Amino acid sequence: MAIKDRELFFGNLYAVIAFFLWGSLPIYWKAMHDCSPLEILSHRILWASVTMTFVILWIRRNKRPIFLIPNRKTFFVLLSTALLLISNWGVYIWAVQHDLVLETSLGYYACPLVTIFLGFAVLGERFSSLQWIAIVLAGIAVLIPLVAYGQFPWVAMTIACSFSVYALLRKQVKLDALNALWVETTLLVPFSIYYLMGHRAESIVWGERVKPWIALLLVMTGLVTSVPLILYAVAVKRMKLSALGFLQFLTPTISFGVAVLIYHEAFTVSRAFTFGLIWLAIVLFLWDGFRTRRRRVA
Repeated sequence: MAIKDRELFFGNLYAVIAFFLWGSLPIYWKAMHDCSPLEILSHRILWASVTMTFVILWIRRNKRPIFLIPNRKTFFVLLSTALLLISNWGVYIWAVQHDLVLETSLGYYACPLVTIFLGFAVLGERFSSLQWIAIVLAGIAVLIPLVAYGQFPWVAMTIACSFSVYALLRKQVKLDALNALWVETTLLVPFSIYYLMGHRAESIVWGERVKPWIALLLVMTGLVTSVPLILYAVAVKRMKLSALGFLQFLTPTISFGVAVLIYHEAFTVSRAFTFGLIWLAIVLFLWDGFRTRRRRVA
């Protein structure tokens, strides 16, 4: 196998593993059902920061590690992305523990469509006709549960909007993914420690309800957070962005399967219509990108 083909193969492999791990996360969070979502979130922030510190030290073992924020603007951007990150993680963990995995799947399916809309609203980008149709279909999909149940799908929309705005702001930061995540989690560590110290009595790790196995899972949240990101960062350098964009839909698809096949969440008629419209919007979105690239090549 040629070196280029080998790099492409491993790039695809790393991407698939990363998206599979992200899609399987509901199983991990469900295993800690005895913990409150805020305790899980606090541990995830703390141990992700610790893990990322060791990862960066190991990657730059022959060089001087740089743990600096370049300037004040970058600091405030990363502080904003850190708050968006904690919102995204917090709502996701809460939703999983309240049997709303399908809602989280819908949110991550909607992410690229929300990102397109932000490009129009914030960056002044223009939509193609197919992109307009995709956005309208996504809007109708959001309204279906509102009409059927009188409930706005706030979990899905919070996940989609927080992640899309997060991605938009991160584009302004001239730091690699690993260093940026280290800064974000480290900025949030004081809040994490404040919560954990204030709720020691009911903590699974050092409170009256100590459970060693759950405590180990909480400590491992650092690896659970870091490993997929590292694999993703490596994959980005080895494969085409278009292929990576297509593979990203593995994550919500796996979460969808976990919700329906493992946790038997109700897949009602209204949910079928909601997901059907989102899937159709995604197909139009992908087809528009494919058509645009073919025109450029031609």
